[in-house]
Amino acid sequence: MRFGKFIIRYLISSLSVLLIYPFTNRNFFHQTYNHILLYFSNIPSVELSDIFPEIKESSLNLVFSKFSRKRGNVSYAEIQALCILASYIKPENVFEIGTYDGWTTLHLALNTQDDAKITTLDLKSEDIEKVSLKLEEKELKYIYKPTIGDRYRNTEVEYKINQVYGDSAKFDMSPFYYSIDLMFVDGSHHYEYVKHDSENALKMVRNGGVILWHDFLVWPGVTKYLLELSKNLRIYHIKDTSLVLYRKETM
Repeated sequence: MRFGKFIIRYLISSLSVLLIYPFTNRNFFHQTYNHILLYFSNIPSVELSDIFPEIKESSLNLVFSKFSRKRGNVSYAEIQALCILASYIKPENVFEIGTYDGWTTLHLALNTQDDAKITTLDLKSEDIEKVSLKLEEKELKYIYKPTIGDRYRNTEVEYKINQVYGDSAKFDMSPFYYSIDLMFVDGSHHYEYVKHDSENALKMVRNGGVILWHDFLVWPGVTKYLLELSKNLRIYHIKDTSLVLYRKETM
C-alpha cells in the first residue's frame, strides 16, 4: 500500500515538472515568444544563400583568428555569417557601429580585400555620462571597458581599420553617406539609439550595399525597431543567428 502511494506521488510529481517547468523557465518562455513573434512578422527567416544564391557555388577562403568568443561578442554562427558575407561581396568600404573588443572588426578585416577600408565607431567609457540618448542599463557592463578594439591591435590587418570614437547619436556620419558597401549596426540596444543608428545606416549604404543588424529577438529595442522597419523595407532574418539583413536595391 505504502509503495503504491509512493509510485502515485512520484508519477504526479514527474508529470507536474514536465508540464510546469517549461513555463517557469525564462529561456524557454523567451524562445517560444520569439518564435511566435518571428512567425507573425514580415521578416522571413532564411539562409544567406537564399539572398545570395551564388554563394552556393562560390569557393570562399574564410579566415578566422583569435577564435575564442567571450560574453558580449557575436556568436560563432554569426561571426561565420559575417565572414562569408564580407568574403563574398568584397566590400571596399565597411562601417561598424560598436567596436567593443574588436572581434568582429578583426574578422571583417581578415575577410576583405587588401585595399578595403573599415571604419569602426565606439564610445569611450569616460563619455558615457555625456550621451544624448538613453542607454539600456543592462548593456552598461559592455560599454564600460578599459580599452577598445584589443582583438585587432598589432595584427597584420590593422592597417585597414580606422578606429573612431564618439556617441553615434552625435557623430557626423554625413561624410560616409552613399559610400558604404557593408554596414554592421551593433551599438546601443535602446530603441532610440537603434532607430537613430539605422536611419544613418540607410543613408550611408550605397545602392547594392548591405546592412546587418545584430541582436534581433535578443534586445527589445532592436526587435521593436526592426519589426517596424519590416513594414516598409524587405529585410531578412538569418537562420540560427540574431542577424537581420537588408540589401539596398539599386535605383
